[in-house]
Amino acid sequence: MTGGDLSGLEEIGKDYESIAIAPVFELCNFGRLWFIATQQEHSRKPAQTMSAKKEKVSKKKEIFQLNAPEAESVMLAGDFTDWENAARKMRKLKSGNWKTTVSLEEDKTIQYRFLVDGQWVDDPDCQNRIPNGFGGENCVRQVGEE
Repeated sequence: MTGGDLSGLEEIGKDYESIAIAPVFELCNFGRLWFIATQQEHSRKPAQTMSAKKEKVSKKKEIFQLNAPEAESVMLAGDFTDWENAARKMRKLKSGNWKTTVSLEEDKTIQYRFLVDGQWVDDPDCQNRIPNGFGGENCVRQVGEE
């Protein structure tokens, strides 16, 4: 079976319950490469995913605020956002405070900082800090504590 000739597929697939054929990619002037799989292969799941049940995780809404009236942009970044990779935009209030609410796993200890106009800034209201390995400190918060 070469160069796009599909005539042999019926003969190849006669021992299978179902054949799925999909082009994977096409090479110019070289024909097509085909992927052949049985329906059983697609429906098979690892044993651990079939028996594992998700435990319900209790979440708590946490409010983060920062007073930065001159700032153009403020983002919340932490271990729960993969830091700056998925930092959360905060909204500016008329008072000059920036605010966001995040739903986090209850009783979890998190580390975070603010990104103000691209610069790392500590939360002045957070007294718990831990060195971050970059010459600064991360703010530490226990989710669910007032």
